[in-house]
Amino acid sequence: MIGIPRSLRVLLAGSASVALVATGVTALLATPAHAEAASQARIEAVYPTDGSISAGTCAIYRVVPTTPLGVAPSDSKTVVITLTESPASKDQDVDFCTPPAAPDGQTGTRVTRAHYDSATPANPMVDPTDFGEQYCTGRSITPPAAGGCTASPDRPDVASDADVTTDPQHASNTTNPTDTDQAYDFGYTADSHFVEFGIVGQITGGATIDACLSDDTDCSDTGDIKAAQVKVSFTPGGPPQSTAAYDAVTNIAPDRTSYTATLSPATPAPFVLTLTNNNADTDFGVTPNYRVDSGPNFGATIRSCGESDDFGVSRCSYSGAQPGTDTITFWVNHSGTLATGGPDAGEPTATVTVTTYAQPAAAASARFIDLTPNTPTSQAAGTTKPFVATVTDNGGAPVQGAVVTFEETGPGQFVGGTSADGLTSTITVNTGPDGRATASILVQPGEKGSDVITAKLSTTGSQCGQNFNGQTGTCQDTTTNTVTGGASASPTPTSTASPTRTATPTATATPSATGSGGRRNLTISTPTPDIQPTDDGVLNAFGQPNASVELRCYTRPDTNYFTARGPSNLSSSGALQFVIHPGANTRCYVRYTGDEVSASPSVIINVHTTLSLSAYRDGVRKYHFQGTNLPRRAGQLITLYRWARRDTNGYCDPHIAAGDYSASSSDPNCVAVRTATATTNSTNTWRIDRSFTGSGQFVFQVRTSQTLTNANGVSNPRLTIIH
Repeated sequence: MIGIPRSLRVLLAGSASVALVATGVTALLATPAHAEAASQARIEAVYPTDGSISAGTCAIYRVVPTTPLGVAPSDSKTVVITLTESPASKDQDVDFCTPPAAPDGQTGTRVTRAHYDSATPANPMVDPTDFGEQYCTGRSITPPAAGGCTASPDRPDVASDADVTTDPQHASNTTNPTDTDQAYDFGYTADSHFVEFGIVGQITGGATIDACLSDDTDCSDTGDIKAAQVKVSFTPGGPPQSTAAYDAVTNIAPDRTSYTATLSPATPAPFVLTLTNNNADTDFGVTPNYRVDSGPNFGATIRSCGESDDFGVSRCSYSGAQPGTDTITFWVNHSGTLATGGPDAGEPTATVTVTTYAQPAAAASARFIDLTPNTPTSQAAGTTKPFVATVTDNGGAPVQGAVVTFEETGPGQFVGGTSADGLTSTITVNTGPDGRATASILVQPGEKGSDVITAKLSTTGSQCGQNFNGQTGTCQDTTTNTVTGGASASPTPTSTASPTRTATPTATATPSATGSGGRRNLTISTPTPDIQPTDDGVLNAFGQPNASVELRCYTRPDTNYFTARGPSNLSSSGALQFVIHPGANTRCYVRYTGDEVSASPSVIINVHTTLSLSAYRDGVRKYHFQGTNLPRRAGQLITLYRWARRDTNGYCDPHIAAGDYSASSSDPNCVAVRTATATTNSTNTWRIDRSFTGSGQFVFQVRTSQTLTNANGVSNPRLTIIH
């Protein structure tokens, strides 16, 4: 499919560096000198993790080789990566690209150059069989820079390494008849144990990624170690700032529904927006707009936020010129003959409020504290993550100078904090004029577990403990941060390895009596009994110190146990933590390796359906609500609720706690009123059209009941202004 000069292939193979194969997009690399050899390899989807990518977005992938014990190898092997369009199309273009920094903070050797077949030989006078073209990876699929590969980004379906003036023969190769590309990396060191690369599609479609560990330049030898093929799908999107990219956006999700700002000192409200398409995939390269639709600073001026990044995040800020509460509307323009510069019917919108204060409140008036991100949240080992405490007074104004004490118990420690025992840590931070105090948790590589983070106000130096009109302030708020050690060292197994096992009661976490073979009885517990499909499931095993154990699981609808992790050795204290990523309800137990008699009781991790919710104004008091479900399932019943006061049927905020899948309101007078139902269609999208008789603001939410495979789901509450 792709031609590579034989001389280049020999050179790359001889230097244990990189070579190319002729069956798709391929990257090769070699490892350091021999120590313990790799025996397996996996292809990891770093972002997005589910293999569903909006067109134009540079997705992050890795090839990770490991030894029989699941650790990084140090022998010298070549890793071959092959990317192929599936199906091939003259309109599609699937390329390697330069991905953004990975969310887990880890770095590996990156693929930076790639090859593809041109329509004519690159240099027919030297080698008439060489059809290979080279290009540099860029941030997406974008036009090439003049002069070619020295200035990325480049696009392989256009002559990428030639200037029409200085190299007309090369520049005439403007097509890629095989619709495939190749890329190669130049090797990795003992300190860089994986290859990281990006892939991007121009339009909707698909591709496959293959990889192997090899001693030469292809995957055809008997001893080559092959990773399981990974399939990816490209959903609506397009190159940055293209019409296709804008038209693909169907949902705008602000990081909160209400903000504060101050005039003196000038402290604007920071907006963080996430843009997604109808498949709930983030959209890259789109600039949303906003304006003030009501309030003391009402006006028709249209402002712009920053371009959305590879994670679909766009940022901007706002502060009113006059104190008071403004209603801000965000939108993304779509194309069409009736399109205007403002928000039009069918275009995605989101509404928030910003209350601008003349100045922040004094520290002594601190009454409420709110810690974000809320539970559940997670962090990868080896990374730093900020946590923000927002302090407000009785009227909601930001409080400046309030003393916030952050405490944490678990893996990781506060940057700049103090620790009396080396395990827990604390740090004190004063709030700024925006009422915010920030502390960051640094997690060392290899750490795992649950870190409980608390932000506190002093009960003597604030009003948080006082009762006003029957309401007491909040003196502290807590978040549980799940620290993961990255993906499991073992490839994901199939579920055909063992016979059905009868379920047993949930275990406790304390090993006690002696069991099989004079060893401690095994126990297992989970701090994550309720998760969503994209979350980590954490399982803690306890037993005989240093003994070898296996984690055995089944995931619905299957009921046959298989070895999901291990064999792995317990620590010197008899403990071991496993991390799994189930897409449906999963039951697990642990046993000493190969010894079913030693099996522990089992525990269950409920995987709740993830629901998205967006709202669009179609006319005067006419709206439609829509969203998707994950796992994707057609025909699933979705129920839309409106939160209203029991006595007046008016607006209320339920203040639902994060991770509360029952969606219980903290206010007994704020109740969920069933509004309408729908079912997901063949594209896993649901839609409800509603006409309202009156205007006002309401909080909406959707729910779905449990299924055979997944626990019930509930969406985020969404504030919508009906007008």
